[in-house]
Amino acid sequence: MGTPVNPDLRTLSLREAMEATGLAERTLRHLVSTRRIPYIKVGRYLRFRPADLQTWLDENTRPVLASQVNR
Repeated sequence: MGTPVNPDLRTLSLREAMEATGLAERTLRHLVSTRRIPYIKVGRYLRFRPADLQTWLDENTRPVLASQVNR
């Protein structure tokens, strides 16, 4: 039996991050290459902390303008 993983230390693969954010692989890789999204580089692999992705999504969410509602 393995040691339980601390959920705060769990990281997502690129594919899991794509599923979590709804972003395409190309878009996510572009955000990484321009350092516009937090990531961890482990060797040649990209990893993402779920909390970092949630914070990034929250910070990049734009409110709907009242004039755009019910168009």
